[in-house]
Amino acid sequence: MSLLRCGPVEKTTLSDFANGYGLSVETSAAAQYIGVEIVRRARSRLGENNYPLLTNNCEHFCTWCVSGQGRSQQVEALMTRPWRAVQATLGILFGTPARAAA
Repeated sequence: MSLLRCGPVEKTTLSDFANGYGLSVETSAAAQYIGVEIVRRARSRLGENNYPLLTNNCEHFCTWCVSGQGRSQQVEALMTRPWRAVQATLGILFGTPARAAA
C-alpha cells in the first residue's frame, strides 16, 4: 500500500524519483510559468503534507507549478466514469490493473 502512503513534498534526485522507470518531459500549452519560476513555485511547497489522492495529488502539484491551477486530467477522466474510478481505486488497493470498459 505504499502508493497510498502520504508524505511531504520533498526534494529528491531525478534517478530516485524515476525509481528505474523512464521519464519524459512534456510541454504545456497552458503554461503560465517557465524554467526557474516553475522551480521556485515547486520549492515554495517543500514540506507540504496535504495529499488527498483525488484533490491534491502529484499531477495537481505539477500542473499548479506550471499553470497556476491544480488540476489532474487523470482524476477528471475517472470522475466522468464513476465505475472506472472504483476499478482504479481497487487496483491501487489490491494491486490489480483496472480493465478497459467494453
